[in-house]
Amino acid sequence: MKKVPLILFMVIPYIIFAADVIIALAGDGLSADAVEMMVTLNFLICFPLMVIATIVFGALMKSAGFTPEQSLFWAMLMKLTNIPLFLAIGAMVVLFMMMLLSAPLGIVLSLSSYLLIIPTSIIAQFAFVRAKKSGLLSTGEMVLASIGLWFVVFDVVSVVCAYIVAKSRSAACPTST
Repeated sequence: MKKVPLILFMVIPYIIFAADVIIALAGDGLSADAVEMMVTLNFLICFPLMVIATIVFGALMKSAGFTPEQSLFWAMLMKLTNIPLFLAIGAMVVLFMMMLLSAPLGIVLSLSSYLLIIPTSIIAQFAFVRAKKSGLLSTGEMVLASIGLWFVVFDVVSVVCAYIVAKSRSAACPTST
């Protein structure tokens, strides 16, 4: 039951993306009204709710019974499940920019793609801090991984590397958790 919010955090971006596609295809295509509905849905409703939910859940992961390794694993899994969505959004941005008809929509999609890393980065940051406090990551490793969270592609790499380091250290010293 404690994994349900994390699974929802992985599924909700795909639901929002599907809603955006439905909005775009339902009416006159990519009209100004459709773009306005997408922006309202993404930035004014879903994004703030996702950020608040991930902050609350990230802070409660320890009391929910997640070990630092489990927190890092779920942060890594959340980042990895967003890769297909990033690729789809990236392909759409390139397509819209090439058409030059919808350059503003390409900018909106680029911004939404970047904003997508923020909720998962919040969970990852809480996991890094817990792993550092339990001795699974050094201060330098935590800082480097935290900086990587703010750059597309490097966010995934930093979480995967932190998970591998913490997992190897917890296997070498299982009393550290």
